[in-house]
Amino acid sequence: MAMSEPTSKPFEFPVRVYYEDTDAQGVVYYANYFRFMERARTEWLQSLGIDMVQLQDEERHIFVLGASPVGVGRVISLSGNLLGPIRPPVTPLRPHQST
Repeated sequence: MAMSEPTSKPFEFPVRVYYEDTDAQGVVYYANYFRFMERARTEWLQSLGIDMVQLQDEERHIFVLGASPVGVGRVISLSGNLLGPIRPPVTPLRPHQST
């Protein structure tokens, strides 16, 4: 699998907030931040030349959320935009053992 070299520059992925992402007050529903992070992670991996389908099918690697100490720094409303640096920590896990 060809992979480009990581850079020291943080990856940025803009996200536009749609009506479906918000609650009755037009504020982003908290669980949707995880959806935004997943989209950003997928785009980040693709920018590095990592094919997630190939990882899953050929190498049997998948990505899981082990813990999530998430704090939202500001409220995002309808038609808002999210753009922030992505600095994902990558923690290698041991291979899954089938029982």
